[in-house]
Amino acid sequence: MNDSPPRILLVEDNIDDVEVLRRFVHRLPGSYMVDVAYDADEAITKARRSSFDVALVDQLLPGVSGQELIGTLR
Repeated sequence: MNDSPPRILLVEDNIDDVEVLRRFVHRLPGSYMVDVAYDADEAITKARRSSFDVALVDQLLPGVSGQELIGTLR
C-alpha cells in the first residue's frame, strides 16, 4: 500500500495563478504534493522523471495548447 500523498503536476506560466492554485489545493481535505512547471518543456521533463496522479494544465501556454500538452503527457 502506498501511503504517500497524491502528486499533482501544476502547469501554469503565471506566477500569480500558481499561488492561487497552490492555496486552493492546500485547502482541500487530505494532503497533496504539488510540483509546478512553468512551461510545456519543464512539464514534460518532470513527467519523465516522476509520476503524477493528476495534472492541472493551463490551456494557454507559450507555444502549445494545454490540450496538446495533455496528449504528450499521457
